[in-house]
Amino acid sequence: MSQQFFHAAAVAGVRTSETDLPPGILRFTLSLGSEISIDSLRPRLEHYFDGQGFDLFHPPHSDDERLAVLQFKGVAREQSTTYLLSAARELTDEFSLESCEADAAPGWLAEDELGRDAPESIDGALWSLCRSPLAVPPSPLWSVEKVKAPDAWKRFSVRGKKILVGQPDTGVAMHQETQNAVRMSLGIDIILGHGEPIDPLDASMSHPGHGTATASVVASRAAGRISGTAPEVDLVPIRCVNSVVLSSGTAVAGAIDHARKKGCNVVTMSLGGPFEFPSLKRAIEKAVKADMIVLAAAGNCVPFVVYPAWDPNVIAVAATDINDRPWRGTSSGSQVDISAPGENVYVARRTTTSDRDLSLVEPGQGTSFAVAATAGCAALWLSHHGVDAVRAQARAFGVNVQELFRAAVKQTARRPTGWKKNKMGAGVVDAVSLLTLTVDKIDLKAGVSASKGAPANLDVPESFNWRRLGPEATFLAFEAAQRSDPRRSDGVEAAAPSRASAELIAAIKVDGKPRSTLLTAPAVLGPRTPDQAPLDALRTVTSVSRSTAESSAMSVEGARRYLAGDGKVEVMVVLKDALDKKTDLNPELAKLKQQVLEKTPMVIGRLAKGSAKSPSDFKGMMRVAAEALIKLTGRPALRILNGVVDKSDPNKIGEWAADLLLAKLDLLPIITAVGRIDIFYEGNWRHLGTGTHVAKGLIMTNRHVMDGMAEVLPGPKGHYELIADTSIVFDDDAKDSTKRFKIKAVNLAGPDKIGNFVNPALLDLAILEMETFNDAGNAPPPPIVCGKFPDMDGMSRQKLAVAGYPAEPAIGQLIDPNTGEISDDIGNALHALFGGEYGVKYLSPGEVLRLSAQIADGGHNWVFAHDATSLPGSSGSPIFSLGASPRVAGLHFGGSPLRQNLAHSLEAVRREAARDPSLLGAGQLPF
Repeated sequence: MSQQFFHAAAVAGVRTSETDLPPGILRFTLSLGSEISIDSLRPRLEHYFDGQGFDLFHPPHSDDERLAVLQFKGVAREQSTTYLLSAARELTDEFSLESCEADAAPGWLAEDELGRDAPESIDGALWSLCRSPLAVPPSPLWSVEKVKAPDAWKRFSVRGKKILVGQPDTGVAMHQETQNAVRMSLGIDIILGHGEPIDPLDASMSHPGHGTATASVVASRAAGRISGTAPEVDLVPIRCVNSVVLSSGTAVAGAIDHARKKGCNVVTMSLGGPFEFPSLKRAIEKAVKADMIVLAAAGNCVPFVVYPAWDPNVIAVAATDINDRPWRGTSSGSQVDISAPGENVYVARRTTTSDRDLSLVEPGQGTSFAVAATAGCAALWLSHHGVDAVRAQARAFGVNVQELFRAAVKQTARRPTGWKKNKMGAGVVDAVSLLTLTVDKIDLKAGVSASKGAPANLDVPESFNWRRLGPEATFLAFEAAQRSDPRRSDGVEAAAPSRASAELIAAIKVDGKPRSTLLTAPAVLGPRTPDQAPLDALRTVTSVSRSTAESSAMSVEGARRYLAGDGKVEVMVVLKDALDKKTDLNPELAKLKQQVLEKTPMVIGRLAKGSAKSPSDFKGMMRVAAEALIKLTGRPALRILNGVVDKSDPNKIGEWAADLLLAKLDLLPIITAVGRIDIFYEGNWRHLGTGTHVAKGLIMTNRHVMDGMAEVLPGPKGHYELIADTSIVFDDDAKDSTKRFKIKAVNLAGPDKIGNFVNPALLDLAILEMETFNDAGNAPPPPIVCGKFPDMDGMSRQKLAVAGYPAEPAIGQLIDPNTGEISDDIGNALHALFGGEYGVKYLSPGEVLRLSAQIADGGHNWVFAHDATSLPGSSGSPIFSLGASPRVAGLHFGGSPLRQNLAHSLEAVRREAARDPSLLGAGQLPF
């Protein structure tokens, strides 16, 4: 970290007099302390940044004079979370701040960014992880009845009248169910800094309409189709987010301060994230001290309770279904206080500004609705007992109203049979029992939480500085929890795991050894790739026993007929031969070979019938058999030794012999120019991806590989900062230090960061600069000349090969379908079949499956599909033609066996760069 980043931001940014908080820009929130003022701090910042392009102001609608927002208008936030958190600590140290919080990506995707509707987006195909298999209850009032709110209305003649509930959210849009329930005049738009809290329902928002839906669960009037749990309460909407997955606490803190100043009695937060924001924590503390009841959703579709729900001053609410069982997507844990219905809850729906039906009600799912229902019950409680009486009783007990209500709602909760209090809190909210209990009979011991505060999966020393390093630690812990669960790993935002800072590494070590799972070694797993077309999958399997030309000519029905008939036997013969060679080398594989041979006919059968079309259709040993079928036969991964294919490799070379063995001298210059890109981490070189020497001192790889070693600098496109020691080694085993060369800089890269999912419309290419002589005095292998495939425009079955350094298989390949957990048996089987040699050089032959015109890539026509075997770590591998005069013509960027492996056509990239000079900023392609 250096001043280079802040200087670039202050030069690229624009100074304004505005105090709005637009999402997605570079922003920090500073806790100044008593000795620092904004007026005295600004000139010091200007001097340190060597620039004036930033704003510095107190957060809008906050009365916390110690807080200041440092904002770079016009500068998009593009840096990694750990980098920005380190930058925040640098500012803290340089200017003696109490703390500094970065506006940073939370690390997991908002659900509808996965190309699916979010669990709380009410309709459509919900995220598969969270989707409930239960039928939607027919009664729109089922959830209200489940917490016994209607019985409480009738018995106690109370519906929340004269109680104000503040709701920090996306704002509200006009809807029949909420039109008489919201007090727009008391609300505010924190994002704009002024005006009414109207949800803009913009397509760029992650959760448009979210605030309208949650508001209806609290306050919809009984005359409508649905009813809130407190149908006479007044709801004060405060627009402060576009996404309920938080990247910053500043706007939400301002919303809570606004709710407090407007006299709100309850605050309900259907939002959260992985960071404990100092600004938000302070706002919550002030609200609780002012005798407000503060509640938050436990979280959705992540295996941990999020912040602010884990805050000791917040009541955390998890979600249940109509049968009082945990909703499939609810976060749970010891930080949860109470639960309420959150599955298929009927809510008011608004999605776009063009909605015609302003009375539409549909079921939604999420802890957002559970906490909203509980907030309504809190309003009933206050209305029934009287705000003044409740406050007086709290004083008599020596607590605040928040703790009095926490104890009451937990003491009166309904506990279904088999209820897990350590996961879902005391039970399900029961409004009748809650209101029946007189305030003087509340047992304060019932409100004591088993565990509040930071997530329980963090193992850090007692001396750990939570204020300084807590945000990074919790972020990394949450990301590690996501990645370690193969069912949830699709939800992470980046292909590669985030890397802990050196400061955090030192802080979590005891006696020089880590005592935490936070130290995930950097690695590039590659963005996840869409399934290949059924015809491509069938052709891949039929080519096991048929020639490339024969399999290429087959139609879907022809390939299925072949595999259903003689093809099954022919494929099995080839597979058995390959497995026999494996067992000759290692007799201990005999049992595994038999298991694979038993499962393979079923794999072939399902492909023949069309009931299996993608890897997700094969689990357990069936998955192992499917992998063996591809990797050991038709599309092998062949070990490279001394620049040529290892002839002793037991994998079947078959029809590729002439292309690979007889043409080895033609392939040698290409193969030797391919190296492994590594990053230095914790005393070792760690594998990031593959690169190719394409011009003197220039390495071609993927943009997503580059993202693991460099950060985007603010300002004009094409400027980057290396954040760690990085190198490329051209040794086949990646061990010979005399063949290792330092990476000095990023020369150019595709303009957009690549996320966890392949997007063919983005250019996943980067050119790195390396030293031309290393410490051993050696020069790298000569660069190779890039070209285009012969007759590429007319041939969709061009033979090709991929050379690279595959890493270990992705975690999703190790799932046991019976348990949904990682299976050691499956992992051992894959290891035994394919060996433990990862991170070394392999060559994989295959062919072009589909040309650019057949792939949706935003009209660039720069992507083609191929079927060569690839594994994580192959990212950045060159693709070269086989046959006469082989040449590098493509760049692999995503894929896996039985999936649609994708690559850029270098000729097409060159054409697009010539057409659009801004594509690569100031850089020029070296080929």
